[in-house]
Amino acid sequence: MSRGNRDKRQQQEPRGRGKHPPSAPQVQRPSPVPLCAYCQERPGVTVEHVVARCFFGSVPPKRAIKVPACRECNEGRGDGGQRPLTMDEEYVRTVLALEHRSSDHRVAANLLTNEIPRSYDNSPGLLRRIAHRMSVVDATARGGIIVPSVPLITVETDRLIRVLKKIARGLFYAVNERPLPQDCPVTCSPRLDAEKLAEISRRMDGLKRTTRWWNIGEEGGFRFRCAMEHEHSTRSLWLLIFYDSVAFGVHTVPPKTP
Repeated sequence: MSRGNRDKRQQQEPRGRGKHPPSAPQVQRPSPVPLCAYCQERPGVTVEHVVARCFFGSVPPKRAIKVPACRECNEGRGDGGQRPLTMDEEYVRTVLALEHRSSDHRVAANLLTNEIPRSYDNSPGLLRRIAHRMSVVDATARGGIIVPSVPLITVETDRLIRVLKKIARGLFYAVNERPLPQDCPVTCSPRLDAEKLAEISRRMDGLKRTTRWWNIGEEGGFRFRCAMEHEHSTRSLWLLIFYDSVAFGVHTVPPKTP
């Protein structure tokens, strides 16, 4: 074989031929669809905002917390409630933004100017329900200033608890990368005043596994922190604050054993 032909053949043949078999083509296997973070029964084929977008108005947070959800839970019907959960989220958003201490917060103020009036126009029943439970009282503003004739709304507790439970289950999934078992009860405290909030937060600092305060939204329209006994525990404590003024405590506890 002439040198020219030999050089041409070497150029055509891949290096290392006969030493290593050609690698098999890489096959991209589809990732398994996780179960819904809430019902844990149906595939989580959609993405659900743990704190509904309605709490933030027309400018959604850039770093929202999302979890996989089935279509039923994403549409607010997965928990078997008498109405879509989205209606309760809209109701809770409205009454919390109307709270007199919330009006100082930029997100709540924008809601009161824009989204909430539109909600009244689109859902006249929402306005009637809120007005039916409204009274006028003298309130104490920040700094101890007495503000006369402030509207006070008696919140429909069942609707508030339903929304808080949904948020707590979603946050549990997001923080721990695992769902809270369905048989683990979720209990909600009454509204926390500033003193009680600070006391619980100090207690959380002493637990083995605790998070810092996390803000959702550029303006801090919602923030939370949690504490747990250990990494695999289902016993947890959550502090949830809306519009930097209205705070609640939520507990998740292991199921009762015989």
